[in-house]
Amino acid sequence: MKVSVIIPLYNQARFVKRAVESALSQPETTEVWVIDDGSDDEGASLIQHSFGNDDRVKCLLHPDGGRLGVGATRNLGIKYATQPYLAFLDADDYMLPDRFKHTQEIFSKNPDADGVFEALGQEGSDHVTMLRAHVKPVEVFQEMEPFGKNGHFSVCGLTVKAHVVRETGGFSERLEIGEDTEWLARLVLTHKIYGGHLKRAVAMRTVDGRNTTSISHRAATDKVLMAAMLMAWAKSTRQPESVQRILLDLYLKYHYEENKILSKKSPLRRKRADFKAALFVMKTKSDFLKIPKVRYFLKTVIGLPVKKHYDYYRSSAAD
Repeated sequence: MKVSVIIPLYNQARFVKRAVESALSQPETTEVWVIDDGSDDEGASLIQHSFGNDDRVKCLLHPDGGRLGVGATRNLGIKYATQPYLAFLDADDYMLPDRFKHTQEIFSKNPDADGVFEALGQEGSDHVTMLRAHVKPVEVFQEMEPFGKNGHFSVCGLTVKAHVVRETGGFSERLEIGEDTEWLARLVLTHKIYGGHLKRAVAMRTVDGRNTTSISHRAATDKVLMAAMLMAWAKSTRQPESVQRILLDLYLKYHYEENKILSKKSPLRRKRADFKAALFVMKTKSDFLKIPKVRYFLKTVIGLPVKKHYDYYRSSAAD
């Protein structure tokens, strides 16, 4: 088993050397791609200094040298990776010994496997990121959060065949938050991805106050965009009705959270956002209009007089 490990790097000079060393310590790792996403610390130069004589370690920059986001950064690594298997690792995480031992066993026992996901641990905690119960590949999407309720898995616990990654298409370069969830959804809906141990971690996550998720102000809006992108993709690829209904429910949930619960927008901007969401739902699939939840949503958005609708969006302080 020969693996290309892809590590996006943005201002993680404190951790990235550990990440690369942990990947190189795996017998299956043939190459490590470190892609610098416009860092303004010394991380990239540290890697070049520490591993300049190791042909397995490759460093890349975006063509313009700027910051394009983790999706574009992983995509650049995918483009240049040469090995038949790919694994992902964040620069502040690290692989544990025998990272790919059980992975190989699952691939061997399941010749139809396109990928294997395993548990990601967390420093200083017994918590692992993983599904809470074993499921068949055809059930992964319906079970994984946020589409189901059986936990979720991390892209950093995933090993996947390189040709499958390229068939799936790259990570979204529009999303700052949720680009991995959007990509994983497309992956598990189009390929056979098997689960490994539920509790035995293959890599460890470092909880750093500067993690992208913890500092981004785009979480709510990106969730809506992620769900909308998946709805459009599901329609274009003719995914089953059950899948499209799950995505519809998620879109309406995220829209409500972003536009009402978390929003600081004016009543007029909220009203416009509601109309835009309603039009998107109607355009995506006409059959959605038969669903009671959608009919209620449309009635709320379109049927209420403007004054009454503004009242619906009053802040709690105004009540």
